[in-house]
Amino acid sequence: MQGFSILEATTEERPYFFDFKKNQIMGDHPTWAKLTYDPFPNASMEDVVRTEIISTELILTAKLEVKDSAIDIHPGTSIPYQGHEFSVKESSFTFGSPIVEVEASYFLTPCEPAEALAKLRAMLAASNPKS
Repeated sequence: MQGFSILEATTEERPYFFDFKKNQIMGDHPTWAKLTYDPFPNASMEDVVRTEIISTELILTAKLEVKDSAIDIHPGTSIPYQGHEFSVKESSFTFGSPIVEVEASYFLTPCEPAEALAKLRAMLAASNPKS
């Protein structure tokens, strides 16, 4: 039995963005497309050079009433709602209050940054201006 009940809740679909640094794109990988040029010559290796949508997530914004301690509702806590298991991203409460406000997420599509990076490298390799 869970230690809370949901008082109010709304959900919203959002794209999930991921930042790729130059060193991730330029790094060597045995099965990914080879880059024979620098697609970001003015960026340092630690700079974010691409931001890509890599998934879709369902965001749950809710007010919970906790049975024991509000501190038990923290990032990573699982909240079942409408057939999905949401993972708490942020929570806030007032000391002594049984009410916790949360933002939680559930990925509607697979969230695989490495797969997105492989596709990005393939696209960049195919658009090599020197070939």
